[in-house]
Amino acid sequence: MSCAGLSSSLEDYLETIYRLIDEVQVARARDIARNMGVSMSSVTGALKLLSRRELVNYVPYELVTLTDAGRALAEDIAKRHDALKRFFVTVLAVDEELAEDTACRMEHCVPTDIVNRLLRFVDYVQACPNAQTAWHQDTGYLCMRSGTSDGCDVCRQKEEAASAQD
Repeated sequence: MSCAGLSSSLEDYLETIYRLIDEVQVARARDIARNMGVSMSSVTGALKLLSRRELVNYVPYELVTLTDAGRALAEDIAKRHDALKRFFVTVLAVDEELAEDTACRMEHCVPTDIVNRLLRFVDYVQACPNAQTAWHQDTGYLCMRSGTSDGCDVCRQKEEAASAQD
């Protein structure tokens, strides 16, 4: 069971509907089935459950839409998924496909605070070429050389000086 009280499977349906609407402006049951690699009967069952929980608007043979509550939950699921994948690819140098699969499995109950810390760390690693960091409880990751969290001018200047000498 996920943090939202939905099964991982139902969260995956919500995320798929959200991404379809974002990408192609509509979500149809057949598109959900194709995207997730599941049968139409599985999609129908999931849509009925999500509809009963007032997370989607579902009428057979019509477009599927998210309710406001469904959209908010789907956005949170997608944010967790994207943050995990970005962390795996950017910081851990994991292959895109493996990162995608792993993020999909882990996204279901990663607390928002951890997601935000992961995102801040990814941003920092991308800004600091040397990635010498330490976690500071109040400000997040800091460069151990400069003592700041807004990127590492000290590291960048050293990198530029080294490049200039080459």
